[in-house]
Amino acid sequence: MEENRIPTGDIGEKIQIPVCRKTVSVECNTDYNLADYQMPIKRLLHLTTNVMPPMQYVSGNSADISGDVEFTALYVGEDNQLYTLSIKDDYTTTVGLDKAYDLSPDSVVDVYAKFEPASAVSRVISPKKLNIKTVLNGDVQAYGNAMHKEKIVGDVNSERVERLVVTKRCSEILHGRSETITVNDKITLDDRKSADDQPINIRVIGAYAYSYITDIDASDGVAACRGDLYIKVYTCCDEDGNIKVLKNKVSFTCNVDIENLSDDFECCAYGKCGAVSVSISDNDIGVSVPVNVNITAAKNKSIKAVSDAYSTESPCEISYRDYDIVTNVVPFGGNFTLSGSIPLSDLSKGNVDGITADDKIIDSFVTLSPEEITNDKGKYIINGKSIWIVLFENAEGEYKISLLEMPFRYEFEGKNGLPDSSDIAFESINTRARIEDDRLLLDSEIALSGTLFMDDKINMLDEMNFSGEYEGDGAGYTVYFPCSTDTLWGIGKKYHKSLTNIMASNNLLGNVNADDKKSIDGINYLIV
Repeated sequence: MEENRIPTGDIGEKIQIPVCRKTVSVECNTDYNLADYQMPIKRLLHLTTNVMPPMQYVSGNSADISGDVEFTALYVGEDNQLYTLSIKDDYTTTVGLDKAYDLSPDSVVDVYAKFEPASAVSRVISPKKLNIKTVLNGDVQAYGNAMHKEKIVGDVNSERVERLVVTKRCSEILHGRSETITVNDKITLDDRKSADDQPINIRVIGAYAYSYITDIDASDGVAACRGDLYIKVYTCCDEDGNIKVLKNKVSFTCNVDIENLSDDFECCAYGKCGAVSVSISDNDIGVSVPVNVNITAAKNKSIKAVSDAYSTESPCEISYRDYDIVTNVVPFGGNFTLSGSIPLSDLSKGNVDGITADDKIIDSFVTLSPEEITNDKGKYIINGKSIWIVLFENAEGEYKISLLEMPFRYEFEGKNGLPDSSDIAFESINTRARIEDDRLLLDSEIALSGTLFMDDKINMLDEMNFSGEYEGDGAGYTVYFPCSTDTLWGIGKKYHKSLTNIMASNNLLGNVNADDKKSIDGINYLIV
């Protein structure tokens, strides 16, 4: 028996399929020894964990993933002043890829990974030594192109094979990560002379930076990004010990190379800032911020698939194959304001440090965790919780923090249906905390970028095995009276007749799906 592979034109085009969707955990254990010039730790106040976008390398049936995690430790020194430490560690993991599908020889496996801190426990071993244990949770996705080719087994005239072709919606997904760029800025200092015209010494405690990608232009192979960096620098005046938080916003641009990207892709992006370098002069503070940009690009399109077939000459047995596909991918991005108002009397409850009207608010941090995504008539709603850290100085001159939790809600227009999975990045780019009328008022501008995924399967004809010939009844034509459940395709397959001939014999138009009941709507009888 001869086995043939017969090309089918548009049918059997490349199908992008997920070859990996996994959640992995990585543990990091870091010991940091303070240098001689660094003030010993008296009390640790807050640890900021920033996971940088990783690099991915595909080798055989696995993907090697590696990146950096950066910590900023805010602490009270032995002199009762505020200080920060910048600490870096790295993380690595290997993730297996699913090879249940035969990828096309030229397929490039596109791997995307994003890690977030699940927990971070810091412990002061001694005034000069800090230990940090961190668990990172990562979502890993990988996509490859499968080339489906139907197989015909047996001696059959391919021109006598009728195929039912259906159209299926699916998505093509691409990812890209920029090289590290450095954004420089200068923050002007106020007059640094005292009332008696003596110079005032300013000490830089530490600095933080956050990014918001405002625009993305996709073209052939390149995504051009524009964004803003929000920078804040803690300074302390030696003359009076007052702490100031200096803030500035600076714009930047970044190009990300993405193979096969074109202008018909929708894109979303987020940026991650590394440890901020600071230098001080007489009139300003120089700031250097390393930035990485991660992009997800998606294009919803249609592909053709053979869902059924028969021969007008020979009986056949048909087998099928299912492919997992992703469809209706929704990239989105934007910003919104998160606000809250809490009575000061409520802040003394629990095991956190309370805040009174006599305390001085210095700064605040906020992180967001999405918990649920719903859909209301095409509007997506993200619900979750926000964790606020408020840094303040009490009436006794002690620096403390208060931990607060509040719900959040974000809505945006989308499509009907709930996503099967999602990838959302939140970044608090500008926060403010203050006391008014015995209440703590909080607000923050939040940048977000994300992608919602809907999963589906496509069932494609895999093999047709032909053998023998039909046994005819000797009649050249048959008059058939269709019932309400019949379709043109079903009648043609039942009588092993060419659809073209049936349509010609009955003056039918070919502008309706042959497997739709409307294909013979209003027909009392057919000559087949």
